[in-house]
Amino acid sequence: MTAQKPKLIVVLGMHRSGTSVVTRGLLTMGVSLGDHMLPPVKGDNDKGDWEDIDINALNVEMLHAIGSDWHHLKPVGSDDVEKLRDAGYLQRAVELLLGKLRNKSIFGFKDPRTAKLFPFWKEVFNACQLEVSYILVVRNPISVARSLLKRTGMTSEHAYLLWLGHILESLIGSIENSRTLVDYDLLITSPDAELARIAESLGLKII
Repeated sequence: MTAQKPKLIVVLGMHRSGTSVVTRGLLTMGVSLGDHMLPPVKGDNDKGDWEDIDINALNVEMLHAIGSDWHHLKPVGSDDVEKLRDAGYLQRAVELLLGKLRNKSIFGFKDPRTAKLFPFWKEVFNACQLEVSYILVVRNPISVARSLLKRTGMTSEHAYLLWLGHILESLIGSIENSRTLVDYDLLITSPDAELARIAESLGLKII
Protein backbone atom coordinates (compact mmCIF):
# COMPACT_ATOMS: atom_id res chain seq x y z
CA MET A 1 0.00 0.00 0.00
CA THR A 2 1.34 3.44 -0.96
CA ALA A 3 1.71 5.83 1.98
CA GLN A 4 -0.63 8.80 1.79
CA LYS A 5 1.12 12.09 1.18
CA PRO A 6 0.66 14.89 3.72
CA LYS A 7 -2.01 17.35 2.60
CA LEU A 8 -1.34 21.03 2.17
CA ILE A 9 -3.78 23.79 1.23
CA VAL A 10 -2.28 27.03 -0.03
CA VAL A 11 -4.43 30.15 -0.33
CA LEU A 12 -3.23 32.41 -3.12
CA GLY A 13 -4.28 35.90 -4.06
CA MET A 14 -3.44 39.56 -4.18
CA HIS A 15 -3.12 41.69 -1.04
CA ARG A 16 -6.48 43.13 0.12
CA SER A 17 -8.39 40.44 -1.80
CA GLY A 18 -10.02 38.47 1.00
CA THR A 19 -7.41 35.76 1.46
CA SER A 20 -7.67 36.23 5.23
CA VAL A 21 -11.41 35.53 5.20
CA VAL A 22 -10.95 32.38 3.15
CA THR A 23 -8.07 31.13 5.30
CA ARG A 24 -10.06 31.66 8.47
CA GLY A 25 -12.86 29.64 6.86
CA LEU A 26 -10.53 26.66 6.53
CA LEU A 27 -10.75 26.23 10.29
CA THR A 28 -14.39 25.18 9.87
CA MET A 29 -13.16 22.32 7.67
CA GLY A 30 -10.69 20.95 10.20
CA VAL A 31 -7.62 22.42 8.50
CA SER A 32 -4.81 23.32 10.87
CA LEU A 33 -3.36 26.81 10.47
CA GLY A 34 -0.76 26.26 13.17
CA ASP A 35 -0.44 28.06 16.47
CA HIS A 36 2.04 30.79 15.58
CA MET A 37 -0.07 33.42 13.86
CA LEU A 38 0.44 37.10 13.16
CA PRO A 39 -1.59 39.19 15.63
CA PRO A 40 -4.51 41.35 14.43
CA VAL A 41 -3.69 44.93 13.45
CA LYS A 42 -6.25 47.42 14.71
CA GLY A 43 -7.66 49.57 11.95
CA ASP A 44 -6.06 47.44 9.25
CA ASN A 45 -7.20 43.87 9.76
CA ASP A 46 -9.02 43.80 13.08
CA LYS A 47 -9.91 40.10 12.85
CA GLY A 48 -6.37 39.07 11.96
CA ASP A 49 -4.47 38.23 8.81
CA TRP A 50 -4.52 34.49 9.64
CA GLU A 51 -0.91 34.22 8.48
CA ASP A 52 1.74 32.00 10.00
CA ILE A 53 4.44 34.22 11.50
CA ASP A 54 7.33 31.98 10.44
CA ILE A 55 6.22 31.59 6.82
CA ASN A 56 5.49 35.31 6.57
CA ALA A 57 8.91 36.19 7.99
CA LEU A 58 10.65 33.80 5.59
CA ASN A 59 8.82 35.30 2.61
CA VAL A 60 9.78 38.82 3.65
CA GLU A 61 13.40 37.77 4.12
CA MET A 62 13.56 35.98 0.77
CA LEU A 63 12.11 38.93 -1.14
CA HIS A 64 14.68 41.22 0.44
CA ALA A 65 17.43 38.71 -0.40
CA ILE A 66 16.66 39.08 -4.10
CA GLY A 67 16.25 42.86 -3.89
CA SER A 68 12.46 42.76 -4.01
CA ASP A 69 9.45 43.51 -1.82
CA TRP A 70 5.73 42.78 -1.76
CA HIS A 71 4.88 45.90 -3.79
CA HIS A 72 7.54 45.51 -6.50
CA LEU A 73 6.19 44.83 -9.97
CA LYS A 74 9.11 42.80 -11.34
CA PRO A 75 8.22 39.08 -11.25
CA VAL A 76 10.41 36.54 -9.51
CA GLY A 77 12.37 34.72 -12.23
CA SER A 78 14.40 31.54 -12.49
CA ASP A 79 17.60 33.44 -11.68
CA ASP A 80 16.01 34.66 -8.44
CA VAL A 81 14.94 31.13 -7.52
CA GLU A 82 18.48 29.91 -8.19
CA LYS A 83 19.85 32.65 -5.95
CA LEU A 84 17.49 31.66 -3.15
CA ARG A 85 18.38 28.01 -3.60
CA ASP A 86 22.10 28.73 -3.50
CA ALA A 87 21.63 30.80 -0.34
CA GLY A 88 20.08 27.82 1.46
CA TYR A 89 16.49 29.04 1.47
CA LEU A 90 15.11 25.92 -0.21
CA GLN A 91 16.28 23.70 2.62
CA ARG A 92 15.09 26.20 5.20
CA ALA A 93 11.64 26.36 3.62
CA VAL A 94 11.40 22.57 3.37
CA GLU A 95 12.32 22.12 7.02
CA LEU A 96 9.93 24.87 8.08
CA LEU A 97 7.00 23.47 6.16
CA LEU A 98 7.58 19.87 7.23
CA GLY A 99 7.74 21.12 10.80
CA LYS A 100 4.35 22.78 10.38
CA LEU A 101 2.92 19.52 9.03
CA ARG A 102 4.32 17.36 11.83
CA ASN A 103 1.55 15.40 13.57
CA LYS A 104 -1.07 17.05 11.35
CA SER A 105 -3.15 15.36 8.67
CA ILE A 106 -3.76 18.61 6.83
CA PHE A 107 -2.20 22.06 7.09
CA GLY A 108 -3.07 25.31 5.35
CA PHE A 109 -1.44 28.70 5.05
CA LYS A 110 -1.65 31.99 3.22
CA ASP A 111 0.56 34.97 2.60
CA PRO A 112 0.01 37.06 -0.55
CA ARG A 113 3.80 37.10 -0.97
CA THR A 114 3.58 33.38 -1.74
CA ALA A 115 1.99 34.20 -5.10
CA LYS A 116 4.92 36.47 -5.91
CA LEU A 117 7.38 33.78 -4.80
CA PHE A 118 5.37 30.95 -6.36
CA PRO A 119 8.18 29.65 -8.63
CA PHE A 120 10.27 29.11 -5.49
CA TRP A 121 7.50 27.62 -3.36
CA LYS A 122 6.60 25.12 -6.09
CA GLU A 123 10.08 23.66 -5.69
CA VAL A 124 9.54 23.50 -1.93
CA PHE A 125 6.23 21.64 -2.26
CA ASN A 126 7.76 19.17 -4.70
CA ALA A 127 10.74 18.57 -2.41
CA CYS A 128 8.37 17.91 0.50
CA GLN A 129 6.35 15.44 -1.61
CA LEU A 130 3.05 16.94 -0.57
CA GLU A 131 -0.47 16.60 -1.90
CA VAL A 132 -1.12 20.27 -2.60
CA SER A 133 -4.44 21.98 -3.27
CA TYR A 134 -4.72 25.66 -4.08
CA ILE A 135 -7.45 28.19 -3.38
CA LEU A 136 -7.24 31.19 -5.69
CA VAL A 137 -9.04 34.21 -4.24
CA VAL A 138 -9.96 36.95 -6.72
CA ARG A 139 -11.38 40.38 -5.90
CA ASN A 140 -12.35 43.14 -8.29
CA PRO A 141 -9.10 45.03 -8.97
CA ILE A 142 -10.90 48.36 -8.56
CA SER A 143 -11.80 47.40 -4.98
CA VAL A 144 -8.24 46.21 -4.37
CA ALA A 145 -6.81 49.47 -5.69
CA ARG A 146 -9.11 51.54 -3.49
CA SER A 147 -8.12 49.54 -0.43
CA LEU A 148 -4.40 49.87 -1.19
CA LEU A 149 -4.76 53.60 -1.82
CA LYS A 150 -6.35 54.00 1.60
CA ARG A 151 -3.85 51.69 3.29
CA THR A 152 -0.55 52.66 1.61
CA GLY A 153 -1.20 55.54 -0.79
CA MET A 154 -0.43 53.27 -3.76
CA THR A 155 -1.58 54.61 -7.13
CA SER A 156 -4.33 52.78 -9.00
CA GLU A 157 -2.05 52.04 -11.95
CA HIS A 158 0.52 50.38 -9.68
CA ALA A 159 -2.18 48.42 -7.84
CA TYR A 160 -3.72 47.13 -11.08
CA LEU A 161 -0.35 45.88 -12.36
CA LEU A 162 0.46 44.29 -9.01
CA TRP A 163 -2.97 42.61 -8.97
CA LEU A 164 -2.43 41.28 -12.49
CA GLY A 165 0.99 39.89 -11.61
CA HIS A 166 -0.33 38.02 -8.57
CA ILE A 167 -3.30 36.60 -10.50
CA LEU A 168 -1.25 35.45 -13.48
CA GLU A 169 1.44 33.87 -11.30
CA SER A 170 -1.21 32.04 -9.27
CA LEU A 171 -3.10 30.77 -12.32
CA ILE A 172 -0.04 29.68 -14.28
CA GLY A 173 1.75 28.14 -11.30
CA SER A 174 -1.21 26.04 -10.18
CA ILE A 175 -2.36 24.85 -13.60
CA GLU A 176 -1.39 21.20 -13.03
CA ASN A 177 -2.78 20.99 -9.49
CA SER A 178 -6.13 20.82 -7.76
CA ARG A 179 -7.40 24.36 -7.37
CA THR A 180 -10.55 26.20 -6.39
CA LEU A 181 -11.41 29.69 -7.59
CA VAL A 182 -13.14 31.97 -5.08
CA ASP A 183 -14.82 35.28 -5.89
CA TYR A 184 -14.43 37.53 -2.85
CA ASP A 185 -17.67 39.45 -3.44
CA LEU A 186 -19.66 36.22 -3.82
CA LEU A 187 -18.07 34.88 -0.63
CA ILE A 188 -19.18 37.97 1.29
CA THR A 189 -22.74 37.84 -0.02
CA SER A 190 -23.17 34.06 0.31
CA PRO A 191 -20.61 32.87 2.87
CA ASP A 192 -22.27 29.60 3.88
CA ALA A 193 -22.81 28.43 0.31
CA GLU A 194 -19.30 29.41 -0.76
CA LEU A 195 -17.61 27.76 2.21
CA ALA A 196 -19.59 24.59 1.51
CA ARG A 197 -18.49 24.71 -2.13
CA ILE A 198 -14.85 25.21 -1.13
CA ALA A 199 -15.03 22.32 1.33
CA GLU A 200 -16.54 20.03 -1.30
CA SER A 201 -13.87 20.95 -3.85
CA LEU A 202 -11.17 20.09 -1.29
CA GLY A 203 -12.81 16.81 -0.32
CA LEU A 204 -13.49 18.15 3.16
CA LYS A 205 -16.56 18.71 5.32
CA ILE A 206 -17.72 21.62 7.43
CA ILE A 207 -17.40 20.53 11.05
